[in-house]
Amino acid sequence: MDFLTRNAESQSFQESKLVLHPRELGLDPEEIPLFPLSILQKDAACLPTPLVTAAREVLAPCTGTHIRMKLPGTSALPNGAPVYMERIADALPAHLLIENSVANVKDRELTLNVVNVSGRYAQIPRGAPLAIATLCEVITEEDEGAEE
Repeated sequence: MDFLTRNAESQSFQESKLVLHPRELGLDPEEIPLFPLSILQKDAACLPTPLVTAAREVLAPCTGTHIRMKLPGTSALPNGAPVYMERIADALPAHLLIENSVANVKDRELTLNVVNVSGRYAQIPRGAPLAIATLCEVITEEDEGAEE
């Protein structure tokens, strides 16, 4: 997602933004706010935490793999919705580096590219809860027309 970039001026979790570049989309510049998962949980009452599934449970040193994150059945995120992984908690050891910061929802799943940056074998906890810190608000053409 080349047209999605993080607003480098804001390092604060609460102020994080994604910027749509108008040149690539033919739109006026717009900032799309990101929302902490806790706000979505308040709106959706009891939103379950997504779970990690992996193609491999153990990564050799300096190798990578794709990790799939299954969204709960109650998730209202449609296919193609961009999700920004700002902070991952309680799922991956610190020596596993997540290379992609934005993933798109596809069949209630997100795919993360994970690399073992340590000199040792690393285990991926299968079925561990994965906390998504922020989710992109999905703005459609109808929503933009309604705001005007």
